[in-house]
Amino acid sequence: MVEDGKPTDLETVNIESKELAAKADNEFALLRSNMAFSAEVLDQMENAGIAGGRAEAETQSFKDQCLDAGFYARDMIGSKGLGVDSESVEGQAADNRYTALIRMAYRGHAIAGAELDANSSGYKGKQREEFIQSELERKLELLEKYQAKIAIGDIAKGMVQDLLEKSKDTVVYARRCVQKQEDINNGVVKEKPKPKTRLEKVDVVKALWTSWLEDADSVDAQSAGEDLLESIDEAIEAGFFLDPEKTKKTKKKS
Repeated sequence: MVEDGKPTDLETVNIESKELAAKADNEFALLRSNMAFSAEVLDQMENAGIAGGRAEAETQSFKDQCLDAGFYARDMIGSKGLGVDSESVEGQAADNRYTALIRMAYRGHAIAGAELDANSSGYKGKQREEFIQSELERKLELLEKYQAKIAIGDIAKGMVQDLLEKSKDTVVYARRCVQKQEDINNGVVKEKPKPKTRLEKVDVVKALWTSWLEDADSVDAQSAGEDLLESIDEAIEAGFFLDPEKTKKTKKKS
């Protein structure tokens, strides 16, 4: 409340709080506007780009090798994804292929992680090679124990699960690359859906509203719904929902 045209203590506090918040926002915006990435950060972005480019090149090479050897995208899916019995000959073969891909992708991610750790530790030469090999063997052993449901500890379990998740992503991306190439080779072109006209959109809405008439709780509600649908029909007949003609307006020559 305001007494004698003056704000109360509570209102004063609220006003001051808003002013302080606005000032803090302005100072934060000014601070961010003057920031720029350091050379070190930009160099690391370049390294990330290089790594991404190499990964893309390796995946494309894998795609070419698969297709040249007669393998297709469906050959990179397990029995569950194919919808076949895992105990059948086809299902067992599918699971064996998928498991082999996941394991090799797991090895790749394990090696990459070991190389990064070796770089951080400053290992070089033989020491670096031995460290990477040791880490790879350790992570593969943990994978085998994890799959055999042998307790390995929460930290190790989390690491294995993380590597497996990354491995699945790698296989999925590779499979999509193979599928994309298959579509290109087979002349499959996905057409973009044609935009609906205004009248087509209205027909969809009208059909939905018509279905709602059955749910009307009273005669009045149903009558109101019917009136609404009749109004839409009248608007359609009057041409209200027709798409405007896209014609270029030309200026009259004087």
